[in-house]
Amino acid sequence: MRKHWVMTGLAALSALALSAVEVPDIFSDHAVLLRSSRTPVFGTGAPDEKVKVEFASLVEQTEVGKDGSWRVNLDLSGVNAGPFQLKITGNNAIVINDVLVGDVWLCSGQSNMEFGAARCIDAGKFQKACKDNEFRSFKMSRLGLNVKKGEKMPKLGEWVIISPETFASRSGVAYFFGRKLRKEIRRPLGLIESYWGGTPSEAWTSRKTLDTDPGIKTYCAEILYRHRSYDARREKYLKALDAWCSANGRSDVPSTGIPVEGWKDFKPGRVPGNGGIYWVKLTVPATEKMTYWLAGDKEPVDVYVNGKLFRKISRSKMMDYYLSAGIELPALPEGKAELTLRFCAPVSFKFVGLQDKKRAVYGKSMQICVERSFPKLSKEQADAMPKSIGLRPKKVYQPYILFDTMIRPFVPYGLTGVIWYQGETNAHNWEHYYKLFPMLIADWREHFEKPALPFLYCQLANYQPKSSDPADTGKLHFVEIRDAQWQTLSVPRTGMAVLIDVGEAGDIHPRNKQIPGERLAAQALKMIYHQNIPAVSPYCSGVKFDGNKVILEFAEQNGGLVASPVPATYIYKSLKNDNRKLVRNSPDSQLEGFALCGEDGVWHWADDAKIVDDHVEVTCKAVPAPKHVRYLWQDNPTGNLYSRAGFPAVPFQW
Repeated sequence: MRKHWVMTGLAALSALALSAVEVPDIFSDHAVLLRSSRTPVFGTGAPDEKVKVEFASLVEQTEVGKDGSWRVNLDLSGVNAGPFQLKITGNNAIVINDVLVGDVWLCSGQSNMEFGAARCIDAGKFQKACKDNEFRSFKMSRLGLNVKKGEKMPKLGEWVIISPETFASRSGVAYFFGRKLRKEIRRPLGLIESYWGGTPSEAWTSRKTLDTDPGIKTYCAEILYRHRSYDARREKYLKALDAWCSANGRSDVPSTGIPVEGWKDFKPGRVPGNGGIYWVKLTVPATEKMTYWLAGDKEPVDVYVNGKLFRKISRSKMMDYYLSAGIELPALPEGKAELTLRFCAPVSFKFVGLQDKKRAVYGKSMQICVERSFPKLSKEQADAMPKSIGLRPKKVYQPYILFDTMIRPFVPYGLTGVIWYQGETNAHNWEHYYKLFPMLIADWREHFEKPALPFLYCQLANYQPKSSDPADTGKLHFVEIRDAQWQTLSVPRTGMAVLIDVGEAGDIHPRNKQIPGERLAAQALKMIYHQNIPAVSPYCSGVKFDGNKVILEFAEQNGGLVASPVPATYIYKSLKNDNRKLVRNSPDSQLEGFALCGEDGVWHWADDAKIVDDHVEVTCKAVPAPKHVRYLWQDNPTGNLYSRAGFPAVPFQW
């Protein structure tokens, strides 16, 4: 049980007239409280209600404030690990059992922090051996997102003991981080897991903080406008599009039913032509109730299941893609369903298949039938076509919404520190991330009442196909996000795990989460637990342009710089065992990944980059007078400069 609640004394006689003392769900059975001299225990109750908190041999008393909140601070600095019972008494009593005292880390971010432990490389091996009574986790629910003002919050989570039964639903990065700490420090450890895939940092930051910077405040106001004005803008767009289609002979016509003839095999992709009315046939699993979403263009569609009309999804509904465009199929006796889909695409048509909730795409064996092809548009017709406003933006993209629903509910719970893996979703607005990320750190430190709260984070991993062009910094702007993350190290008590060597070219979610977790743990062990161990990646601390040569100094060498062997292949997608041949850009050089440019601004790969004593020297015949130098300045670069302790050098441009 998470809490045990009973009425006491006179409160039992007037239960309907008095508010019960309550605590957030973070205070529940199996919780871990922070060992500190000022550990908060807090909740709500009736104004002026007397509250007593008992834990171990400690007793603290207070009264509920006029705003309905109360709080006490427990001195747990001398309390052993436990377990203990936490008892909170007001007009009622709450009893919370099996509470430990130790360290508590908040683990947050987007999908790479959310990525489940069961999906990681060698998950089975770790799952079998993960039982640990003093290693616990609280996973924050997402149910609070849709609670309206004035409504009572649903249960937002519970503490669980890490075991083979709970392993699969935990964050992979968080698990490996915690596993390393437990192995090294042997004290109770609690992880608060609060994350959401595909979310920007501004969603995790309070409005109060976002409003402190005029530029960020304006940026957030624009985001909120796009959300709040969407219905009106969509109605205007759909009317204009209908009028344009009608004027240009591209409107839908009533269906006469599934065609009998004219079917051809179809590979996922864009259909040649200028739009039209298309039928696509494919088979998907239906062994249980399943929901599928279109992978490809989001055009209106008629859905037939086993030959019978099942659902019509209008363009308006399709624009609410994440809310109302799912094709919900019941479990069928035969365990599969033949879907026939009819699309009307006014300009062009792309179809990849159907995608389930696990992002598996079904569309390898498809057939297509063209009911009608539209003629090519003239330039005047194309210019007159209304510009799409896109799909409805996800609610979780809104500024401060996840702070309010997934962080604020347990503020100011006692924390040892934070680990964070996020940034991919901010790549489209990378220029703001230089401010947004430090603002988030300051915001959480203020709310959790720790100005020096340790904040450790992952720099974005390598991703996307390899490029042989040294000037190609990629379209995703991951280079800029990595740079913003690097510059955020100027904020005191922060640490960054460099992951430029653990990514996958074909998957933004690399399955190797052991290295990120353990590199974060190394930072924690050095910064917080004062272990004298290597923990930081070497970084370029100085550059000297000497004729045709660039001399680079590096700090944090941890035993010296080494050139790691360059592998013959690189990981494209580990889930499919897809490794591809690696073509070196500097094949005759000891070090890979360096590029130079001169006054003309044209970048060339280094002919020779090598370690000389404790520094690196770089030359290139095509750049006789270099003015700038880069290392790993691409979405998915190849590099092999490491410290002897095994940490990759930080990407940089100078």
